[in-house]
Amino acid sequence: MSYATTPPTDVPARVETSWDALHAAIAGLTPEQLEAIRDTGGWSIKDHLAHVAAWEASLLALLTGGSRLAALDLREDEFDLDDFETINAALQQRSAQVPAAQVLAHAHASHEQLVAALAALGEQGLSRPYADFQPEATENRDRPVRDWVGGNTYEHYDEHRATIAALLEAAAR
Repeated sequence: MSYATTPPTDVPARVETSWDALHAAIAGLTPEQLEAIRDTGGWSIKDHLAHVAAWEASLLALLTGGSRLAALDLREDEFDLDDFETINAALQQRSAQVPAAQVLAHAHASHEQLVAALAALGEQGLSRPYADFQPEATENRDRPVRDWVGGNTYEHYDEHRATIAALLEAAAR
C-alpha cells in the first residue's frame, strides 16, 4: 500500500470510478466462483474483496477519529503498520470464514460510508494533517490525510482488480 503524496483531485470521483471498475470485474460471478477461484497464495476473489473492504474501513476510522485497529478487527499483536504482511494474513484468515454474500454486503456498506465521509471532508478537509484525525499518532503527523486515501481506495482497488482479472483469465483457460 503506497502513501505517496497524492495531488489534489476530485477524490470522490476517482474513488467511484475505480470502485465501479473493480465491481465490473466481478459482475456475474457466483458466490461459488468468488470463493473457489484462488491465487497462488490461497486467496479467493472473495478474500481480495474482503481485504479491500477492511482497508476501506480502516481509512474510514482514520477520517472519523476512530481506531484503525478496531476497524480492521485485529488484535494488538496483529496490527503493525510497518508489517502489512502480518495484517493482511490475519485479514485473509478472517475472511475465509465469511460467506461471499456477507463479504459483498459489508464491502458495499463500508464503501458507501467512506464515500460519504470523503464528500463531507472535501478537498480542504483532505488537506488537513493526519494528526487532526488521529491525535495520538507519532509518525506522519503533518502529512495531509489525502496521502492515505489513494492507497486505501482507488490505487488499492486497481491493484486487486488486476489480480482478479488475471485469476479470471487463468480460470477461463
